[in-house]
Amino acid sequence: MNLQYISDKNGIHRSVIIPIEDWNRIKEKYSGLEDEINDGLYQLSKEQEKSIDIALDAMSNGEEISHKSVMEETREKYPQLFKNR
Repeated sequence: MNLQYISDKNGIHRSVIIPIEDWNRIKEKYSGLEDEINDGLYQLSKEQEKSIDIALDAMSNGEEISHKSVMEETREKYPQLFKNR
């Protein structure tokens, strides 16, 4: 598969382009995938996009937080997300 990445000014990959032949094979293998994409299942809300952008900007400025810390804070703030775990 010959992927082409589209990066922002910081070199962070933001999009990917795949050849149509590969896309068609993926759609065949995972039936219903295109419908889920078109229904918005794999789209981020504006708030999610903004949060991710803020985190990426912070990382590029050397402001990093460990995954463990993020998970602990998230579990405390949003326990409903971890009901089944």
